[in-house]
Amino acid sequence: MTEYVFVEDTTLFDSSECGGVATQASKGRHFKVIIEHSCAAESSAVGSDAVQIRLCEDNYECWLERLDNPTVCEPATTPYQKSALGEEEVFSRMPLVLQRVSDAGQKDNVYLWGGTLGPDLDCSGLMQWAFSGAGVWIPRDAYQQHEFTQPVPIAEARCGDLLFFGDATKVDHVGMVTEVVDAAPPRLVYTHSSGAKYGRNGIGRDVLEEGDDPVGAHYARRFLSAGRVVRNVTEEP
Repeated sequence: MTEYVFVEDTTLFDSSECGGVATQASKGRHFKVIIEHSCAAESSAVGSDAVQIRLCEDNYECWLERLDNPTVCEPATTPYQKSALGEEEVFSRMPLVLQRVSDAGQKDNVYLWGGTLGPDLDCSGLMQWAFSGAGVWIPRDAYQQHEFTQPVPIAEARCGDLLFFGDATKVDHVGMVTEVVDAAPPRLVYTHSSGAKYGRNGIGRDVLEEGDDPVGAHYARRFLSAGRVVRNVTEEP
């Protein structure tokens, strides 16, 4: 299977119609084609040149508008190689991860569905952007990050741990603990990128408690669990 590399930052989509944004890929990321448009019934039905691809770093599946565009991608000269990182190595990189989250919040930004490149990011995109910049690849979406992390009792959560939100059916939001306030019990301050309807339309900080702040209270009611990144993506699909 031919492997390709992006030669510019690229927007990727959630279907062959290329209408809804799924994610973004930075210049230098690698991918492989899963389904070419000539073989995809859905794609052929709409006459699209789109191809379904799998990003090599995090195994994320999405759609690229067209493969035969040399200004977007080209065949990779060397294949992408995943290298395993253990818990100690990941922990040693957490100061950089936390610094990246802090830096992202200092820039002008708005919430962007599918955003992973910055300055405009979505919730899980902020998490992946922060970790990948420290050389730790985690999955793309919030529910995937939930499945990937090691569960942590909320009383034992520390800076860098992820907080997951949603309902009984699915995790749909994620933030990162960026401050633990010494109290009884400890108060967790987390940074997240939230939308305009229930959140801050960008990156902000909230306390995990049902207080007077409507944004913090909304997410506190939807809090599900905490998780810790103790490895990077190494699995091959």
